[in-house]
Amino acid sequence: MRKESLEAVIGSLDDHQLYILFLVGTGRHGGSFRIDRTTGSQIKHLHLIFDYYNRAEIYHNEYEPQTEMHSLVEKTVVHKIEHAIKECYYELPGSSEKGMKQGFNFDVLRIDGRGRYSKEEYSGQRLSKELKVLIATSKTLTIIERGSRSDMLLQKTLESPGKLKIHRGDKYFSELSPEERARYRIGDDYKTDPYSSPENVLEHHKD
Repeated sequence: MRKESLEAVIGSLDDHQLYILFLVGTGRHGGSFRIDRTTGSQIKHLHLIFDYYNRAEIYHNEYEPQTEMHSLVEKTVVHKIEHAIKECYYELPGSSEKGMKQGFNFDVLRIDGRGRYSKEEYSGQRLSKELKVLIATSKTLTIIERGSRSDMLLQKTLESPGKLKIHRGDKYFSELSPEERARYRIGDDYKTDPYSSPENVLEHHKD
């Protein structure tokens, strides 16, 4: 039986149906995992993200929400994804029966069902224990192994001054003074919403 191309599979998705997308990083993105609960149209829009992953699984729950069969399928998919992530750490050279519990640490970035974003460091032991709940309760979940190639790439990207225009004006973020930068929400460091502070507007728009 001929395997369908990724493009064909993604193209066949129903724009309005909800799917669970599970991705495992490869190459420079090794050590990262992503789970999205999203529509077919959004998966099509995110097609470029597939270039960074060597494994992609797309699940669809055809049963009506709030039914017993829908709940059963949901639990089965969550269990499969949890098992697949943990299995990656049993397949590593020199790995023991402890898997991800054996000295690994992770950054867990998620958007929960209410749309709230959070980022937190997890020990491998804690992540192993809470992984199933995180998968079941997240709209988007990204897991990055500390010290992995994916983590190093992310840190390198974040440390770059870049050319991100974050100000209401012509300055780039890399051109702002430490005092100016302190008024922005950078990562988890919440200072001031740049667009709600009169000072930020007046600074470059004296008129």
